Amino acid sequence: MTQEIDFQTIYDDFKSSARLAWKNILSFFLGVIAIGIVLGIATVIIGGAATFFIFSLYGFQFQTLIDTFTQWSLTFGSSMTNFSLFQGNYLAFGVLGILILIPSMAFAFLWIGPIYGMSKEVAESGKTHAESSLRWLRNKFFPFAIAGILMGLIIAGPPVLLYSGIATFFGGILTGWVSTLSSVAIFLWVFFSYGLLSTWLPGIANGLTIQEALQTSVDFARKNFERVYGSLSLFLVLILAVIGPIALWLWITTLFPFLTGGVILLGALFNPITIALMGWGVIGGGLLAIFGLPTHILTYTRIYLILSGKPGSAFTSDEPDIDIMGGM
Repeated sequence: MTQEIDFQTIYDDFKSSARLAWKNILSFFLGVIAIGIVLGIATVIIGGAATFFIFSLYGFQFQTLIDTFTQWSLTFGSSMTNFSLFQGNYLAFGVLGILILIPSMAFAFLWIGPIYGMSKEVAESGKTHAESSLRWLRNKFFPFAIAGILMGLIIAGPPVLLYSGIATFFGGILTGWVSTLSSVAIFLWVFFSYGLLSTWLPGIANGLTIQEALQTSVDFARKNFERVYGSLSLFLVLILAVIGPIALWLWITTLFPFLTGGVILLGALFNPITIALMGWGVIGGGLLAIFGLPTHILTYTRIYLILSGKPGSAFTSDEPDIDIMGGM
């Protein structure tokens, strides 16, 4: 059912989610580290097996294999740099990028997906445990991986093909009005497509199949446009608050290069504004990663639960206490 939404509702979604994310910040943080360790070990094992197989093809002649790989790397790297590998066809280069994107998105969502499961636990009981991340990784391994691949193809695939196709048509890197229009089109596609898919993973975490969760997510976004995209816009503002000052300073210094000057300390040039913005970027980026990501995921978990008619008890509580240990 479509609901009338105002800014207060969007703010309440964010505030409630931020409160629960803060209470469980250590559990989320340790959970992400645990998943990273498991995925890292799996990557090493798979990489080791692949390396052993390749070595066996060369009769374990390590020097021959190293020479072959070095020659191939130099040739391929040079071709990639000047695009001679694709004979000026940027579209083919874009297709290669999508092929690289597929395993990358699967890996990324195997890392992020369990946080949605942990968020479901937080919504139901107000707390979660770091070890829950491994349980969600085991139970939803393939759904999270497949959803990640599909989400990457849907969100990033068309922009990559659009940009590379236009670049092929114009015979080079886009500049001027073509670049501006392409950038606007890409931003709009990413923004609206991500909004349509924003409650996909919460649906999977709540027991829906990949297809059912996708259909539900699109339906929720279509019928509750203000709530879904209002929350997304709020998080976009937070991201811009971090990168905006840095981008503005970089733009200003391109117009007025003399502003990059500073003082010489220990033989190096230090610009106070640049140093301050670097510190702001590190602190802001760290907060977005450690606190902002769980808040974002909890927000869309809250939206999913409310729109599906089963709001979590933790979201309906006004309990003000703060406990960063969560369920640890």
